[in-house]
Amino acid sequence: MSSYGFHLNDPSVEASIEHYTAVLGFNKDWDWPEEEDKTFASVSNGVATIYLTENVQGAEAVGTVP
Repeated sequence: MSSYGFHLNDPSVEASIEHYTAVLGFNKDWDWPEEEDKTFASVSNGVATIYLTENVQGAEAVGTVP
């Protein structure tokens, strides 16, 4: 089976982890930092892995309006 990886710049990594796991059925692989205010994470569903980063310099976050 093929596997795909995606990288998304996101306005809230913590909210996205909740959405991908609770609503879409993904598994949280890991998140960073260990304390609150996560800014980097990985979620996957066996076919796709999504790397979530918060407010990466030089990139517009997904779902923001210019």
